[in-house]
Amino acid sequence: MLVTDPLAVLPDLLEWPTETLDRVIAELADPAHHPTPAHRLARAWALGIRFDRDHDPATLAAALADYAASTYRGPQRGGVGRYLALRRLLAGFLGQPVDLPAVRAMVAEAGDDPTMPGSAALILAMTDVMAAYADEPGYDHAESLRRLDELAETIPPENELRAVLPSLRMALAVKRGTERGNYSDATAAAEHARGLLESGELDPARRAAAEAMLAGAEGMAAAQRGELDQASAQMLALTDAVAQMPAGPQATAMRRLLAGATGQASEEDADEAGLAAGERAWRLLMSAMGILQPALDAKDAAAVGRGIRILREAAEVAPADYRHRALILSMLGQMLTIQSQLDTAGPSALGFGGPSAPGFGGPSGAGFGGGRPVLDEAIRRLTDAQRAAGHPGHPIWAPTLMSLGMAYRVAGRAVLSRETGRRALRGHAWSVLLQAGTEDAASAARDAADNAKQVARWCLEDGDPVGAVSALDAGRCLMLYATTVTMDIPARLDGLGRPDLLERWMRDPTDPEVRADVLAALTGGELTDASVPDVLDPPPLDEIAPALTRLRADALVYLLPADDQGPGYAVLVPADGRRPTHLSLPSLTTTGPVAHHLTQLDTRAATAQPHAHDAAPSTPHPHAHDAPP
Repeated sequence: MLVTDPLAVLPDLLEWPTETLDRVIAELADPAHHPTPAHRLARAWALGIRFDRDHDPATLAAALADYAASTYRGPQRGGVGRYLALRRLLAGFLGQPVDLPAVRAMVAEAGDDPTMPGSAALILAMTDVMAAYADEPGYDHAESLRRLDELAETIPPENELRAVLPSLRMALAVKRGTERGNYSDATAAAEHARGLLESGELDPARRAAAEAMLAGAEGMAAAQRGELDQASAQMLALTDAVAQMPAGPQATAMRRLLAGATGQASEEDADEAGLAAGERAWRLLMSAMGILQPALDAKDAAAVGRGIRILREAAEVAPADYRHRALILSMLGQMLTIQSQLDTAGPSALGFGGPSAPGFGGPSGAGFGGGRPVLDEAIRRLTDAQRAAGHPGHPIWAPTLMSLGMAYRVAGRAVLSRETGRRALRGHAWSVLLQAGTEDAASAARDAADNAKQVARWCLEDGDPVGAVSALDAGRCLMLYATTVTMDIPARLDGLGRPDLLERWMRDPTDPEVRADVLAALTGGELTDASVPDVLDPPPLDEIAPALTRLRADALVYLLPADDQGPGYAVLVPADGRRPTHLSLPSLTTTGPVAHHLTQLDTRAATAQPHAHDAAPSTPHPHAHDAPP
């Protein structure tokens, strides 16, 4: 076959069989045919089509080299440039390295398709989605969403590209929600997908994608709320939906993510040629997760060790600025702490529960089955994870510091364990304040409750009732505190001299970007753990006693019912300023009867003195408080 007019065959190449396409690719570069710049441009197009079929990084590299070397500047160059830009994004969806600045430059050169205004901007929006999911260093969620909203305003309603924009926006918003920890993005994504499905305007391919989006968003929302059964059910629905999706980069990316979540990922997935370092680290993490959860359920020490080996490799290959590095290090540290407590006699000794070290066999500091060096590595990895997270606003902050506190506890460093646990609770305070709705804030507060009770138990076991009061008050007051802080935000921003943030807040206080920026401003701008102000901490003890005196109460009592982590306690804060104390209450298994008694007391008091309880919203109750439920 002799290609005398290379540009004339461009549309036909898409339909040609691979064998014919390969012959054309060879012919277009044959020196005997005296190839022109137009031949080289046509070869770049043909190689791009070939990459669609073989997904070989070398094929795409050859296409890009021909495109760059061709000096042809006719109208067809723009179409080839846009097509190759999309092929580069496809490579990213496949986990291969992708130079996103180069993609943007290529789109800028190629410009719009004359028959489809807005096409270049749409490819740039897709590049932003790729940047978000490829964890591009310096990626700006807010700026990408702003550009996408501007594009939605400029593309005419009759343009078919407009239908793609809501899905792109939801993809960016869901990624933002996972990284910042706000719950509303997943809920909004689910509502968007549900609206698409109810419209009745989707072809089979787009319907399958919308069903996958709905199941994934609802699963994420359920997981954030702690509804694990619902999250598991949605994971199964997502698996079914992805199986119905037609072959393509979107389905490939979804299947890759699902492989880890459903335990189907294998270590060999990370050996694929041409993977970016971050993608290799992610695949190793997914593989380890697929091994470790079943291993923990089965108390299989050998499998735990295998998962830890894979996590170590993930930590080694993950770039220093990789967004998920903190997650990898945190999980590795948690698993090493567990391994340090395994009985070297065999996996059957892997114990769970116990008042001093839940999830581990034996009391704090007892028998290092994995050896003290393993525990030391666990502390080092968790410390690195804390450093990578950076501040309490990071979603992995609270679980990382709770795990680090546990590791310190196992190592016999009780004081540091309690201190680290209390610092972990700041992450929950940030999460509650970040949520836009009461239901989301309540879900975030429930997540904090278990940690608050655990830290309180550590304090009580060590004879530190003051620390227990701080932990319990942090858990008890989160919802009330979030309400009072939110009500006071306009005044706080005005006092800080931030009219820009005040205007944005008054316009839409539910916007996740606005809430994150406002919270950063209230906590002093660039947030670090070393300079966290009181907006993330519970009221100090010296403020509680005077409040009790004003209410003419004798003491504030926290009730901590017995559970599988330890016995029941009552923690008392006297109104006269004496040091808090605690009582062991082995028979306290529920606070229901006490709550009923207090309700009756409140009813009688209200009847006798109608205005007796007009105290400030954050004032402690004068009788008793349950620990966080």
